[in-house]
Amino acid sequence: MKNFRLLLKSYAHLNELQPGSLWVNIFGSIFKALRPFINIYFPARIIEILSTTKSVPGLLSFIGLSLTLNLILSILVNRFDEISSTREWQLYQIENNRVNCSLYNVDYKMLENAEFLARVEKYRGYGSSPFVRIQKNVGHLAQGIVGLVSSVVLMLPFFRVMFLKTGDGFFQSPWISVLVILTIIICAVVIVIISSNVSKKCHEKEEEYLGIRRLFDFYLDLINDYNSGKEIRLFNEQNLILKQATEKLLIDGKNIQNKIGSYKAISSATYAVMGAVIGFGIYSVIGLKASVGLFGIDSLVKYIGSFFQLVSVVNSFGMLAGNLSSIYPRLREYFYITEMKNEDNGIIDVPVPQKISFQDVCFRYNENDPNILKNITIDFSVGERIAIVGENGSGKTTFIKLLCALYEPNSGMISINDTDIRKYKRESYRKLFSVVFQDYKFFSLPLAENIACSEVYNEEEVKKVLEKVGMSNRVDKMENGMQTYLYHDCSNDGIEISGGESQKFALARALYKDAPIVVLDEPTAALDPFAEQEVYSNFNTLVKDKTVFYISHRLSSCIFCDKIAVFDNGEVVQFGTHEELIKDKKGKYYELWMAQAQYYV
Repeated sequence: MKNFRLLLKSYAHLNELQPGSLWVNIFGSIFKALRPFINIYFPARIIEILSTTKSVPGLLSFIGLSLTLNLILSILVNRFDEISSTREWQLYQIENNRVNCSLYNVDYKMLENAEFLARVEKYRGYGSSPFVRIQKNVGHLAQGIVGLVSSVVLMLPFFRVMFLKTGDGFFQSPWISVLVILTIIICAVVIVIISSNVSKKCHEKEEEYLGIRRLFDFYLDLINDYNSGKEIRLFNEQNLILKQATEKLLIDGKNIQNKIGSYKAISSATYAVMGAVIGFGIYSVIGLKASVGLFGIDSLVKYIGSFFQLVSVVNSFGMLAGNLSSIYPRLREYFYITEMKNEDNGIIDVPVPQKISFQDVCFRYNENDPNILKNITIDFSVGERIAIVGENGSGKTTFIKLLCALYEPNSGMISINDTDIRKYKRESYRKLFSVVFQDYKFFSLPLAENIACSEVYNEEEVKKVLEKVGMSNRVDKMENGMQTYLYHDCSNDGIEISGGESQKFALARALYKDAPIVVLDEPTAALDPFAEQEVYSNFNTLVKDKTVFYISHRLSSCIFCDKIAVFDNGEVVQFGTHEELIKDKKGKYYELWMAQAQYYV
């Protein structure tokens, strides 16, 4: 029942993804199902004419009608196949887009959740679309139903004589017909069982293969990325990649695929044997009835053709029922991803911020892990320049992620104007922030779109922010100016940018958003200390009256800040101005300052 409900849900969702798609497959399958019966019925009628009246007009009319119907059905089948193929491709893209949109909108914390990522990878690894397969199965079902009805209609006269006694022996008794029917039913049940078991075993092996395939795809992406190409060549990492990925795929992957092939081969052989047994029974029953004159040669042709179509339909239904078991896991992963709820319970828009407060905030990434942040209590005023400093792993970036509502505290509260930020609408709240993380990303798109993060942008504003960060001259030298593509992935005319240039473009992106709170999370870590201090000082003049958080390992870059928060082992151990903190010779700030000062003397 659980699988049945999942299937019904999937049919409804399929109609939502691509309305009318099922009907295209159904009508195409109906026309496909009628073709064999045209070629069963009309040859039988032609044989009847040849063996009885020998009427030339009647013969020609049936031949002409047969060819005409075959031509019409062929045109319709080909046309519907073309439409179906196009719509299947579109459905696959729509489905992928729905999954991607869910991943874009899911809570950020889920992107670091091992179970969630594993299930996303699992869904991706299946490759084929479950909805395309459902659509095809509906078509096969429609084709089977039409085939079943057509077979029964053509065989109705035979059913009247099927159970007649034509002699004293077993083969002349009605029991031979009963035996053949029972054999067909038993074979159908066996096919369902075998098909289900084979699908289950194949699915288990495919799951095993997915792990190897994911490893291979990871290394394939690594090889295709020109940024990693330098290290691969300089450190001769090709052998490691071949060992880890290619050999594993060729050896373990090949063995798994061989087992899958064996399962399918055994099932196919079993189907063939059962088909031969059923065929022998059908030929025997129909032949015996025909031998005693119960019907002519024309009916013999019609009944044999119809009976084999009936058996083919029964086999198809059996395999169809079995194959459904391989679709269910794909559907579960799809709905798990697309129905993942965003934990946005906010109901009000964010007002103009006046005060930002952390009140006894604790946070840990996993339930059983120790707290990364411990009892953080600190207040910031709007318009202040705040430096967040501390050693690696002290909790600086995690603190910023909580401030930006990428995570929620495990305990305590973060507030804007004394209101818990969870009460604010998430989209409204995040408009407060322009953030440049240390691992910021640019896309292989025109420079202007990278700055604006949109295809629609204010060209004058983009020019202004590029000028503010000192990149106007560099952009003017580009062949296509702001329309120049970054990198070569999508354009042969794309350009490579240096680390310093990319950092300035990242700052320009932050300025373009024009949010009231700006966060710089060590985006200049690759620069030397003096260059970093210059960038921060210049940027400080550009942001005017905005609230700015500067995160840096280098304390010399933060002297100009109004306040400095010193993090150590997940706690804020000091908070004050540079002058205040440097006086405390037993404090963490003084320790860090003196440790770094020796390199700048």
